[in-house]
Amino acid sequence: MMSGPALASSGVSGVSNYDLVGTPYYDSVTRLEALDVLRSVYGSYPVNDAVSRTYLAETLIRMVQLGDLVPAAEGPTKYSDVAPGSALSGEVNLLDELNIMHGQNGLFMPGATVTWSDAIRSIMSALYYGEGVNGFSDSTVVRTAGQVGLINEQGFEPRETLTMGQLALVLDNAIFEVQLPGSREKLANSSFGVQFGPAWVIGSPVTGAPYDSLIFDSQIGAVSIDTPLPLLLAPGLDVDSYLGQKVLVGVKELDEGGQTGYQVIYLKLLPQD
Repeated sequence: MMSGPALASSGVSGVSNYDLVGTPYYDSVTRLEALDVLRSVYGSYPVNDAVSRTYLAETLIRMVQLGDLVPAAEGPTKYSDVAPGSALSGEVNLLDELNIMHGQNGLFMPGATVTWSDAIRSIMSALYYGEGVNGFSDSTVVRTAGQVGLINEQGFEPRETLTMGQLALVLDNAIFEVQLPGSREKLANSSFGVQFGPAWVIGSPVTGAPYDSLIFDSQIGAVSIDTPLPLLLAPGLDVDSYLGQKVLVGVKELDEGGQTGYQVIYLKLLPQD
């Protein structure tokens, strides 16, 4: 996967993640922070920490774009360890109602760590499989995720604890790479406002302009054939290294001080004509 992370100057919340440069997590974490799916913890993204059930719940709510419904859902829950009226209560009520994430035996266990099978079951339920996946056993849900390419199921046990870095890789793969019911384009466009399309990288057309640009070969939103596309690019993303290359690009429209720009979320080389 080629990198296409977000700019710190884009107005999107998150951290620069310079401490992750050169690791397998950098691209995934920066992409998902740009989509406001992942958020840093105390100013950094601790890839080696275990994922808590509270963090997963918060992440799932952002992933399915339900944050604006949380206040109305706050109140009593099925679980005695979730404070009524807290933000977590709203998140838990929504996830429970949508059959995405549940507790057990009257407890949600907010501080407990998340296993691979539990996380994958919730992610697949939220994005692709609806209620069906919740009936899968731990081994079946992991095997199914492996069959569709969501994960490489070799080398870990379903009940093994999931780390924050592993969560980033799985979510990034789920959103941008795996072809499951509903195309990637439909999923990303409807859920995250990211528009995908083929493009050719042409460099900076205007001297001194604070962007490089791409030429799209098909209309994507307001961006038409042969129209330069102003981009907000992350430090370290050298678009000129793609000069003349055909790419698949995913962009998110932003309003920067009254001017419209496009933040690169995803960039991947395509077979060249």
